Amino acid sequence: MKKYTPEGEKTQFATLEEENRALKLENAELKIERDMLKKAAAYFAKNQKVKPEEKYEFIDEHPEYAAAKWARYLGVSLSGYYSWKNRREQRQKEVEEYKKMIKTIFQESNGTYGVDRICGELRKRGKTASYHRVKGFMDDMGLHSIHKRRRQKSLTDSRKARG
Repeated sequence: MKKYTPEGEKTQFATLEEENRALKLENAELKIERDMLKKAAAYFAKNQKVKPEEKYEFIDEHPEYAAAKWARYLGVSLSGYYSWKNRREQRQKEVEEYKKMIKTIFQESNGTYGVDRICGELRKRGKTASYHRVKGFMDDMGLHSIHKRRRQKSLTDSRKARG
């Protein structure tokens, strides 16, 4: 009786009750959003440019909130997250195989090959090899060439040339 008049229209009490319910729902959503953003800010504070893969890992590590919400707040696509998640095992296998090849080449050279030569060997064996990727894997595995990089000695004395 408090909610409707005899004519069937909503009373002021019913309108206020609906508005109160909507505000409580919005308040709960904002609290969740605040907590999510706090966690994300703490996680990504150390790095200004965050790759989408890092965001996907973060979403995967925090299942307490829906992946769709995380994707929206972190600015990545939900389909991208799920395709990343489905390819993860395959990618890990490829990385392990790649690392095994690097280690094999390094051991075959008795520790004399550096990043450049290992890249060349990988290319000869039909793999794609970028300098930075191979260097990162070698650093992770603790592989370093026993040779120092050669410095090219200048054949002319530039001090005499200036006159």
